[in-house]
Amino acid sequence: MGWRNDKAEKALVDGCELCHRKGVGLTRHHLIPKSTQSSKWFKNHCEKDDKKREIYICFLCHSGIHSLYNEKDLARKFNTLELLLADETIKKYIVWAAKQKDL
Repeated sequence: MGWRNDKAEKALVDGCELCHRKGVGLTRHHLIPKSTQSSKWFKNHCEKDDKKREIYICFLCHSGIHSLYNEKDLARKFNTLELLLADETIKKYIVWAAKQKDL
């Protein structure tokens, strides 16, 4: 990561915001995927600052949520950390991911 901010520093200490594994590589997950931000739906339902919302998650969780749901669904149904954590399918994945060793 070539940039630093308070949230990134906290993520480095606390670990993945989904599975809570520590000491693993983290990526930024845009809660509203960039590919959907120019859509009419996004412009009608979201504030401009919403596109900046992101969480720091491990590579395993990041690839997992993108394999479970397409970007349109992620943007509309899972655009907050709370919504991601409330989904039963994602909950099951997180339980599995939390038991994995870093790749």
